[in-house]
Amino acid sequence: MPDLGLIVSGDVAYNHCHMYVGDTTTDSRAEWIAALDRLAAVKPTAVVAGHKDPTQGNPPTILAESCSYLEYYGQLREEALPDQELFDAMVNHYPSWVSPPAVPDTRFELRRCVG
Repeated sequence: MPDLGLIVSGDVAYNHCHMYVGDTTTDSRAEWIAALDRLAAVKPTAVVAGHKDPTQGNPPTILAESCSYLEYYGQLREEALPDQELFDAMVNHYPSWVSPPAVPDTRFELRRCVG
């Protein structure tokens, strides 16, 4: 809804909620980031994410934050960190993001996010 300055992003952007990235590849993360960049080019005033911390509102900054999350995860993946270390690094880098899994799993499928 570009005329309203609103994007309903579904599963493309996450709002302060750990992302499901375990099944991604370098190529699929690049495609995901490109999709986020296309949404940002619309210059929305609000972005409603399908997965979110409900206390965070709907700021357009989640598009860039989601890109950064994917890029950071990709960097850690390239370092071939063991799953526990990768998990710890993500949670430590994004300590205020909701729903880290109870058991370390690089997939970060986080069940307490809204959505």
